[in-house]
Amino acid sequence: MNNAIKQFLLTAAALSLLIALPHAIGAAGNGIFDLKSVDLGNITDSGSTEVEIELRNITGAPINIEKVDTSCGCTVANATDQTIAPGETTKVRVTIDTRGKMGEISKELKLFTSNSGDPHVLTLTGKVEHFSDKMPDPSVIFEGDCASCHVGQNVEEKEGEVLYNSVCFLCHKNGIGPAAAASDDLAAVIANGIPGTSMPGFSKEAGGPLVIKQVSSLASYVSGKFGRPGQ
Repeated sequence: MNNAIKQFLLTAAALSLLIALPHAIGAAGNGIFDLKSVDLGNITDSGSTEVEIELRNITGAPINIEKVDTSCGCTVANATDQTIAPGETTKVRVTIDTRGKMGEISKELKLFTSNSGDPHVLTLTGKVEHFSDKMPDPSVIFEGDCASCHVGQNVEEKEGEVLYNSVCFLCHKNGIGPAAAASDDLAAVIANGIPGTSMPGFSKEAGGPLVIKQVSSLASYVSGKFGRPGQ
């Protein structure tokens, strides 16, 4: 093989790599910034908590942030800089409404950029603590912006699995433990909630959006879906 042919093949290989690189970056999605998760630690409830998270561009090209989406209405986030040069950082300001919450929380941010078809996903975790004699009222999730995620639209028309996906899935993405799902008190827990926790009562009598027939349909679905180990 003469030098001219070798040079041609090397040039072709280099061009192929350059053409493929943007697609590789786009497919990676989460390989855009240096952080994929942040532990916020203990959060003292005061109605809301505000944090600022610094993210570094770990690609070899400028990143243009188009928007930042959050996993629920109680979390608002925005980036201070829309364009970030390679190796430079941007700060994402996040406000989390902690009313009615207690214990472990998990929120997800999706940063959409013009550089990638997939968003960069950043998971925020923490633990909400309350330093007062009065426990939070978890029924606040049925009000304001929270209701759009925790209740959804036309909830009065839903039952069973459809209702579960509308009002339960947001807090129970990983399902419900078999012991809890098979409990004889399941319907009562759904209807009345669990005092001292973030679990509200979903029945209208407890301040929630559901009639008893819907509560029964939820209990039936949950026990059948999650009440048997291995199912």
